Amino acid sequence: MVAVNISNSFSIENNLTKMTSRLSFLTILIFTLLLTGCSKTNDVVETPEAKLVRLLTGVGNKYWHLNKMFINTVPQSLTSSQLMYTKTYTINPSVSDAGIFSDSDGLTGKWTITGSKQFYESFVTGGGVGIQLDYTVLDITETSMDIQFKSNNKLVEQIYYAY
Repeated sequence: MVAVNISNSFSIENNLTKMTSRLSFLTILIFTLLLTGCSKTNDVVETPEAKLVRLLTGVGNKYWHLNKMFINTVPQSLTSSQLMYTKTYTINPSVSDAGIFSDSDGLTGKWTITGSKQFYESFVTGGGVGIQLDYTVLDITETSMDIQFKSNNKLVEQIYYAY
């Protein structure tokens, strides 16, 4: 009878060891799944074009104030009206890469993103002439924009700051 008790006690200890091992394995497995499952993000990657639109228009529209201007890399002294010049870009909610703009001279028109660092403006002058300006974005942040375009065979660079 003693032999049976020893055999039963080894069997019970062996079963306890197996249960403890399984419980430890399950604990580690659950902990690992929680860590890896919770570390995933559902962030949508913003394309360069979408980033340009966001920085250009803010949350819907953004007010830009002319700060500096260069013509063919030569710094220009701003006139009093240029010192007061502003431009507002507003996104069209029905499309993701275009909108309207207006400036402090009363000019209004449309803008469209054409690349990660390019957009164009189209408008009609007071004299009824249709114009398209193709811009290259040299730098843009939440509070500053450095853009460049050609006008009358001259390279014009404008630096704005945002309100």
